[in-house]
Amino acid sequence: MFSEEQPSGKRYTVGPAALQLMRNFHTFSPLSEGVRPVLKRLQDQTGEMSAYMVPVGFNALCVEMVDSPYALRCSYQQGQSQPLILGASSKVILAQFNEKRLLSTLTHFGIADEHEKAKWFNELRCIKKEGYALSTSEFDLGVSSVSAPVFLNKKVVGAISVMAPTERINNKKNSIVFAVLQAARMLPPEW
Repeated sequence: MFSEEQPSGKRYTVGPAALQLMRNFHTFSPLSEGVRPVLKRLQDQTGEMSAYMVPVGFNALCVEMVDSPYALRCSYQQGQSQPLILGASSKVILAQFNEKRLLSTLTHFGIADEHEKAKWFNELRCIKKEGYALSTSEFDLGVSSVSAPVFLNKKVVGAISVMAPTERINNKKNSIVFAVLQAARMLPPEW
């Protein structure tokens, strides 16, 4: 059962068969097969959690990740999503959108004031120019992220990210940025 009616009869929720869909995606998806080795290499290089996020509607969805070996680490999970306006992975994707899609996304999140939109356009222009985004405590307090866009045929298809406690990101920022940019260039493999 992919969906089930709640006892109140007023709404439906995801049913247990959705777990099988997730397992099948993880096991058989060429995307997972191609991305996982790159994420593992990135995790080995940085010692931190690495993740691959894709835009889905107005969110960025984590479709693959490799966890950090540290006890103190980011608690992000595969299948988790975040709004496209929060966090480095979201912003690095958002920075690649055309103006129409960008305005639609900002409007969706209630950003309509011209001054606010100008601030967003400026921040995203800087992210696009730098080729990566860095965020701190935007999605989870005390967690920082470094992300770079992944392109297929010159179109953004996702973001590769390293997420960790802020202190550890700050201590090795340059090497993490380099590793993330390098990993983004390795994707997408032939999926």
